[in-house]
Amino acid sequence: MKEDIQVRRNKRLRGEILQLLYAVTPSTIQVATLSGTLMDNGYINNPDIAPFIDYLSDRGYVTVIDEVASAKIFKGVFPPSTFLKLTSKGTDVVEHTVEDPGVDV
Repeated sequence: MKEDIQVRRNKRLRGEILQLLYAVTPSTIQVATLSGTLMDNGYINNPDIAPFIDYLSDRGYVTVIDEVASAKIFKGVFPPSTFLKLTSKGTDVVEHTVEDPGVDV
């Protein structure tokens, strides 16, 4: 049961990240701003969202703009100066054109 709650939380957080990126499209957003917004809205307690960015990037839903910082993200380091951009695939997920069982939007 606890695992189910964690899985649902992860899916919801991934969806929230995509929705926040969608709200600023076609612009980019800094990881620090995204993380701060998620904290302010009660979605996270820890500013480390690297695992969620990694997941969404692997799926092709977000693009990590700064390559040096992206290497740090994938090693679990939180680089607040990194920028993210929603891809067309990410837009399709937010607009429900494409379904992904790992993302709850």
